[in-house]
Amino acid sequence: MGRTSLEKKGKVSYAVMYDLYVTQSLSVKAIAERLGIAQGTVYNYLVIYNIPRRPRGSRRSKATAPEVVSLAQPQIPVMENEDE
Repeated sequence: MGRTSLEKKGKVSYAVMYDLYVTQSLSVKAIAERLGIAQGTVYNYLVIYNIPRRPRGSRRSKATAPEVVSLAQPQIPVMENEDE
């Protein structure tokens, strides 16, 4: 199988794309801005390097699951019994 024109140019390595998109969870737009390339070029690199795309709007949350649950639950103040 022949190499594509992007692979021949070798401007962005697999390691860089994987780090930005998977490890750092940056959006395609953010990667394009950081590297000074078009968003379409970022998409092309993801395809060339077989890096699976995330669904739209699915960036990972910084909060963990228990934190999200506790944030979603209403905080009910505890009232002291006045009879005591």
